[in-house]
Amino acid sequence: MRLRAIYQSKGNIVNLRLGIRLFVLSLFLTLASSSFAADGFEKIFDGVSLKGWHAMPEDGLADWSVKDGVLVAKGSQDKLVYLMFDEKLDNFELQLKYRMVTKGNTGVEIRARPDTTGKRPIEGYHADLGHVGIGPQILGAWDFHFAKREEYACFRGMKLNIDKDGKTSTERDPQAVRISDINQFGWNDLHIEAKGKLCRFSINGKLAAEFTDEMPERFIKGWMGLQIHDAGMIVEYKDIFLKRLPVEKLVTKKPSAKKPNIVLIFTDDQGYQDVGCYGSPNIKTPNLDRMAAEGMRMTSFYSMAPICSASRAGLLTGCYPPRVGTTGVYFPHHDVGLNPEEVTIAEVLREVGYATACVGKWHLGHHPEFLPTSQGFDQYFGIPYSNDMDKKKGQKNELDVAWKNRDYSKWDVPLLRNTDIIERPANQTTLTKRYTEEAINFIRKSKDQPFFLYMPHTMPHIPLFASPEFYTGDPKDAYKACIEEIDWSVGKVLSTLKELELDDNTIVVYTSDNGPWLNLKPPHHGGSALPLRKGKFTTFEGGMRVPTIFRMPGKIKPGSESDEVAAAFDLLPTFASLAGAKLDATRTIDGENIWPLLSGATNSSPHDEFYYFRGGGKLEAVRRGKWKLHLERSRGKGENRKVTSPAALYDLSHDISESNNLASLNEDLVRELAKTANEFAAQLTTEARPEGKLETATTR
Repeated sequence: MRLRAIYQSKGNIVNLRLGIRLFVLSLFLTLASSSFAADGFEKIFDGVSLKGWHAMPEDGLADWSVKDGVLVAKGSQDKLVYLMFDEKLDNFELQLKYRMVTKGNTGVEIRARPDTTGKRPIEGYHADLGHVGIGPQILGAWDFHFAKREEYACFRGMKLNIDKDGKTSTERDPQAVRISDINQFGWNDLHIEAKGKLCRFSINGKLAAEFTDEMPERFIKGWMGLQIHDAGMIVEYKDIFLKRLPVEKLVTKKPSAKKPNIVLIFTDDQGYQDVGCYGSPNIKTPNLDRMAAEGMRMTSFYSMAPICSASRAGLLTGCYPPRVGTTGVYFPHHDVGLNPEEVTIAEVLREVGYATACVGKWHLGHHPEFLPTSQGFDQYFGIPYSNDMDKKKGQKNELDVAWKNRDYSKWDVPLLRNTDIIERPANQTTLTKRYTEEAINFIRKSKDQPFFLYMPHTMPHIPLFASPEFYTGDPKDAYKACIEEIDWSVGKVLSTLKELELDDNTIVVYTSDNGPWLNLKPPHHGGSALPLRKGKFTTFEGGMRVPTIFRMPGKIKPGSESDEVAAAFDLLPTFASLAGAKLDATRTIDGENIWPLLSGATNSSPHDEFYYFRGGGKLEAVRRGKWKLHLERSRGKGENRKVTSPAALYDLSHDISESNNLASLNEDLVRELAKTANEFAAQLTTEARPEGKLETATTR
């Protein structure tokens, strides 16, 4: 559901359908609606005509008709068309049934008035409903006030409060409607309540979205109407009842701020060695070093894949990537993404009252149906995929030249706010700085309630760029400069938490999506995984073991270290435990709560085995304790089968560089680990859930 605004055009139509069938149907509907009338509701659509309604614009009247007691909206052009109730309303309840005959997006306007800025036909509140692309969705509610303030988004299941200064706070209703509660092509009940400062929307008896608007320029009285857009889409409405209400003062419940805040900083292609406290010989990271001195440095922490999209899918869902269907890298031409039916960290936390924001590189699908605002985040600012994508035709990377000239123009990557492109190409020389400013603004805005900030940096993925304060003309300094600017960013986040006295109640996590890109030309644009073997794109330690630091004053022992196995998929159950959120026991995840390890309650990993999946979802290695087995690789079948890489076994406690193959000395262990790994891979294949697929791209 969403809240929008309207342009008034008057015009009434009477489209009478005479006959016994319609008479009987109308009589039936009248009798069926008697309970509404008894509660003060009146029927405002008579089932036979458009009396009492007008179209906006007037030429949109042809898109609305009445058939067999049902109001039918059929889009004939790709623009917004409204059917507005003639009377302006202030406090009321509205009850109706709607049905999406085709895929698309419809909506209901309330307290709407003409927009004088020309940005849209109207301004006011708008509730979006429908199913866009992959299935039935309530997209949220929107507050459009173009001349006086920003647009405010209130996504599915949220209660949004806008105070008199325009600052927002949110809480999530754990009983809110879910996508599975919506009848995709069947009838659904919509209930709207507009009372004083409150606008509340419910679908099939469950909360969909709620606004409380305290601003002086809030919307009090205006039109109520129905919306359609997109040629060819069809929506039906019936049983439309209205109840006028007296003005009442609304008392809102403020969400509790006792739950710990969570900040997750996630870099792109940063090597294991590329932090001062992990042994970098030339990169200075005083803030990360201080963060480790005040918290825990983990030395056997793994990403979920050695490539971007799969790694991020595993991080946010608590699963091995093949379980959620995201095993490769998403490109701008793809119409797939992380399935919105998956439950992300943001959704888990929003259920228990957290404000949620994603600031940075997303890379889990760039269509609106897959972007952060469809995956549990209240707001998003960043680029939708890697910064080397959308390269203009005929252009070469020329990384040294790009760094020297600070020229990002050959990469036509968009910068988004929520789902809107606000800059293209994104000015990559200032991305890290702008991400930091956006993150700090979110922390300040959300300081009075628990919040989750997910900050996936674009850097140090190529092409490398840095703000003027960190730029040097020498391209051999490019990677170093990018990491040092990210370290500066970490320092700004930490100092903001301390300034706002949130420091002791905030857990901050720093990690990377995979190891460094080592085969670049020229090579100095990539990092270092030493002393680990290889890097990105591989399942050797350098590809998936990443620098990781946890900090929470008073809860995590300062200066502590752990070499126990943990991984990015452990963050979801760990954060859920800290926030007091209950996970759905019917939805399988692979991560474990590692808070006992972080807090010092235990010194043991919760994992018996950890599995290394390469791009494409292929299982290539397994770790049990100190032992790591790279599975035998082959091509062909039967008599044509040829071993391309024999099994290799390493003792990581003595051979972190994976240089001494002990397979021939431990054949029984090799067979045992291979059997365990292959059985897990087979089980995972049978349990895998589908990737999100865009059936019909709909422009909103």
